[in-house]
Formats: sequence, C-alpha cells, structure tokens
Amino acid sequence: LGGCGDKSVVPDLVSLLDSDSATVRKYAANALGMLRDERAVGPLKARLGDSETDVQWNAACVLGYYFRDPVAVPVLKSMLDRSTVEKTVGKNEYTAELVVERMVTAMNAAVSLGDENFRPTLEAISRTDPDQKIRMAASQALAKLGKN
Repeated sequence: LGGCGDKSVVPDLVSLLDSDSATVRKYAANALGMLRDERAVGPLKARLGDSETDVQWNAACVLGYYFRDPVAVPVLKSMLDRSTVEKTVGKNEYTAELVVERMVTAMNAAVSLGDENFRPTLEAISRTDPDQKIRMAASQALAKLGKN
C-alpha cells in the first residue's frame, strides 16, 4: 500500500499498527513511511515502545528516514550495535544478511536525520566491524552525513 501513493489508505495503515501480528505492524510502519503523511508520525512514535524489537526498528527507521524525527535516535543507535542486532535476529550464517540489512537501514536513517552525534559510532563501525559490507556502508554514511 505504501507504494500506491494514495494517502487515503493512511487511516487503514495506522489501524494496522495495532494488529496482533508483529509482521503486520512492521509492514504497516514501512508503508506509512513511503506515504510520508504526517498523520502517521504520532502512531509511529507509539510503536517505538512496541513489544517486538523488529517493529520498534521499523518505526524508528521510518521516523528517521522519511520524517527526520529525532525521537528515533535512541532506537537507531541500538540498531548500530552489532551485538544488539545479532541478539535480536540471531547470529548464524542464515541471519548474516539480516544483520547487514538492519544496520545499513539504520545508517540510512541516521544520514537522513543529519545528526552528527552518529559520527563516532559510524567511524568505529567503518574501522572495526567484521563485515565488509557494513564497514563500506558506514564509510558511505559518514561521507553523506551532514550533507542532507
């Protein structure tokens, strides 16, 4: 629904943020971000306290990336902590790409926010993360930070 561009679906998507399914809540948050409708901001902020970490993460990324709302910063910072991400998605050969995806998505939201407080974390990640994709993404994020 987010890709349709029809903002008349916003109330329906907002109601899906209260679904019993964490998967539905997560995808509703993403769709609301794509529509960039201010009516979604309050309900998305409420999802930052969701019982499911993945829903919190999606709400934070949407708030940071699409709405440039600094309320997302604490959750985004947690997404840049590899041990936190691995604890949530798992640490094995099958979840390695999920770790990359989550951390890179948080980096993109941090860049959109233009918050220089992310710089030390991104610098550390660019030097020390064991995954080359994440190190490269952090370097790219550093180059873009503050330019938005």
